[in-house]
Amino acid sequence: MRTTTWRWTTGILVVTAMALLAGCGGDDGDETTTTAEATTTTLSDEEFVAAVDQITADLEAAGTDLCAVFEVAVAPAPQDTPSTPAKVEATVGATVAIMRSLAATEPVDPEAAALLTEAADEVESAIAAEDYDVEYFESDEFLQLVAGEDLQTAFGEYQTRASEECAPTPTTTVAGETTTSVAG
Repeated sequence: MRTTTWRWTTGILVVTAMALLAGCGGDDGDETTTTAEATTTTLSDEEFVAAVDQITADLEAAGTDLCAVFEVAVAPAPQDTPSTPAKVEATVGATVAIMRSLAATEPVDPEAAALLTEAADEVESAIAAEDYDVEYFESDEFLQLVAGEDLQTAFGEYQTRASEECAPTPTTTVAGETTTSVAG
């Protein structure tokens, strides 16, 4: 069985945002590599849902600002595997919220927004129809819903906009983890 974190379903967003961050700014010729050991924390359903609810609240606060939405999408998330229906529901809820938030960013791109909104609806209905089943959540069938070609194209549209509109802020290293935020 594959190990899956909440970022698995938003992986396409993270990849998009990371590509954005890598593409922004200049190359000073210096290479920095940071390696940190991964740790797994088992959170109760309530703790996990509360942490994911914060992501949703941050998305609401981001409004229609593309840079703020990207910043929320790449922010640290619960380091726990969605191993229960409650965790799967919270994870998918956050993923759908990210998709819908991107679709609502100004100025709205009608074609890309429609693709994201349609995909969000499909993802939400598919997982609900399976009662937030963990095995279905980890299945290739579900992965295709969150990583299909049309959806990647839509994310590419937002990545292009973000690379033009958003600038990375300096990276910081805390407790062995390096993060770069996107400022709007």
